[in-house]
Amino acid sequence: LWYHAALFHFSEALSMLQRFVPRKVNIRGQKFYLELASDMKLPLNLFKKIQPADFKLSMAKYAMRSDTQLKRETVYEKVKKNDEPSDEDAAAADDTGASTSRRGPKILGKDEVIKGYKFGSTIVPFNEEDRKEYGWVKESRCFKLLQFTKRSQGYLNLLTFFALQDACIAMSALVNAMIAEDTVALVRYVYNAASHPRIMALFPRRSKKGVEMFVGLTLPFYEDFRGVDFPPLDDPATEPKNHHLSAMHALAKAMDLSKAYL
Repeated sequence: LWYHAALFHFSEALSMLQRFVPRKVNIRGQKFYLELASDMKLPLNLFKKIQPADFKLSMAKYAMRSDTQLKRETVYEKVKKNDEPSDEDAAAADDTGASTSRRGPKILGKDEVIKGYKFGSTIVPFNEEDRKEYGWVKESRCFKLLQFTKRSQGYLNLLTFFALQDACIAMSALVNAMIAEDTVALVRYVYNAASHPRIMALFPRRSKKGVEMFVGLTLPFYEDFRGVDFPPLDDPATEPKNHHLSAMHALAKAMDLSKAYL
């Protein structure tokens, strides 16, 4: 029996075995209004340079031993400390004169639950009365100028904004002035109603074809930084011993297929 065989290098065979189909995405801009003042807004289009793929699938869930479809239900429970009696225990103590311990947390209704924002270890409640008092209204989309700063801070570029046809003259004047002054614009950026407000830096740029644009990068807040201390690399305790090096050389020699024959 004769078999037709071919010999390929590993780098050549790897490219032949790859069967990756890239995800098709329709490129379209998101419309934003750059608010320079209360009565001056520039219409812009946002294009993302890096967009992480979202593979979340919304599938119906069924019971394991039956064909009954399951639905999600949110239940609110009251957290009870070890030394704190529950409301059921207090009611039982009032009726019988003695406290009786009941297992299980107390179930709360939706009208008994308010929102709370956590800042570190502190939880700040925010109910409907607070919203009316402070006049807070949930915004759908925001792109408001905060201030200008020098470009020497050094940032990366991730988002690109192009001006619409009606605002090309104002956009060109603003970009050219920022390039001449070597400044960067800091704006308050809210993508949609479900997004948190963030700070974005807008960098003026002129393309090779002469098109003025802004290239933006979302900046982290101070609370987003987490300091991590690493041990020094020159620690004698972490240096490999002779038997460690011998084992690594033996592994590399055993895995080397450059001199193998079919």
